[in-house]
Amino acid sequence: VLATLSFLSSGSYQRRVGQDFFSCMCQASISGAIHEIVNAINAIMPQWIKFPVQANEIEAIKQQFWINTNFPGVIGAVDGTHIAIFPPEKRREYLYINRKLYHSLNVMIVSTNYLIIIYIHIHIIHIHI
Repeated sequence: VLATLSFLSSGSYQRRVGQDFFSCMCQASISGAIHEIVNAINAIMPQWIKFPVQANEIEAIKQQFWINTNFPGVIGAVDGTHIAIFPPEKRREYLYINRKLYHSLNVMIVSTNYLIIIYIHIHIIHIHI
C-alpha cells in the first residue's frame, strides 16, 4: 500500500519507487501492488468521491469557501497534474507527450474547502485509426 501511495504521489517511475529505502521492492512487485491497490481504490471510489448534487450540500460548500476565502459561489477548487507513464504503443505514443516532453496522463482533481476530493478526471486518449 505504501509503495503504491508513494508511486501515485510522486509521479515517478515504478523502478525508482521500488528502489526507495522504505519500500525495497523490485519493479515487478511494485507493478503488481499498484495494480491491486488501484483496482481496490477504483472499487470503493464511488462511495467516497461524489460531486455534490443536493442543494444543501452545494450551499454548505459555497458557505465554507465564502467564510475562508471571501470568494462567492465557489463549490470546488480545481487543480491538475501530469502523472508520468511508460510510453504506450508506438503508433499512439506521441499523443501522450506533454509540454515538458515526457509521457504522461493529464489528471484533473476538484476538492472542497476541506480538501475532500469530489471529482477526478483522467484524460485518456481514445482514437480509432
